[in-house]
Amino acid sequence: MLSSPPPPRRPPLRPAERVPPRTLRGTIGEATGCTVIETPFGRWALVGRVPDDLTPGTRVEIRARARPQHESACGAPVLAVDALTRL
Repeated sequence: MLSSPPPPRRPPLRPAERVPPRTLRGTIGEATGCTVIETPFGRWALVGRVPDDLTPGTRVEIRARARPQHESACGAPVLAVDALTRL
């Protein structure tokens, strides 16, 4: 009787994947080369699911994960956006 091979193992999680997503509210700010959100916790560059038509001053709520290994064009720490809602 032949046995089936074990299922492939998933590679270990990278540190950035271990960080749970956070929900933040803030205002889209002005920046050159990237989209930023200004929050009470600081200014963050947004990547991922970010609409192209966001304008400075727009209030938003985002669900995102920190991406400390990435650099932004505007010098702010990076958040990878999973969901964005206009308020």
